[in-house]
Amino acid sequence: MRVERYVYQSSRGGRIYCPLEHQGRIIRGATPRFASQLRHKYAQLNVRAVQTDLEQNHGRPVATSYIQNVAEWVGNIAAAKEEDWEYDLPKLSASISTVMVSLDGAMIPMADSAGDRDAMVGTLSFYDPEGERAHTIYLAAAPEYGKHEFDQRMTREIDRAKKHYPEARYLGIADGAASKVLLG
Repeated sequence: MRVERYVYQSSRGGRIYCPLEHQGRIIRGATPRFASQLRHKYAQLNVRAVQTDLEQNHGRPVATSYIQNVAEWVGNIAAAKEEDWEYDLPKLSASISTVMVSLDGAMIPMADSAGDRDAMVGTLSFYDPEGERAHTIYLAAAPEYGKHEFDQRMTREIDRAKKHYPEARYLGIADGAASKVLLG
């Protein structure tokens, strides 16, 4: 469907602003629904399979680069907003005596780069005095250059846990790789 719309640009050139796209939350030319469909399909399939699915089942030929760009853009939006998001710890009926912090990483070879990147995972698990796990927070980061962003997120979660459970004992477990995440 073609839709006429107004666009604005300063007399010096540069970025073009389109109120309809801004208000419609268009993501790299994709409606929010189509961007969500691409994100879901790309999370389940490789890019060529997504491309084939869109063409065969939806009659919509789409370039693989477009699928990758929209998915990356959606991920960037989520990552940018994630710093503002804060999940409430549930009200736990048991008292928390121990918080176990674990983290690990894996070097993932990247097809589009000249090397490997770190993919990171971590947890904060909350235990009652009898050693029963009451709750766990799961964190993960897709391959990135270094672990800096993941380390910052993990440190924020540890700091938040310490505000809720300042008297708990904090223990950490990792595979021995150097890490900037500190329990101190």
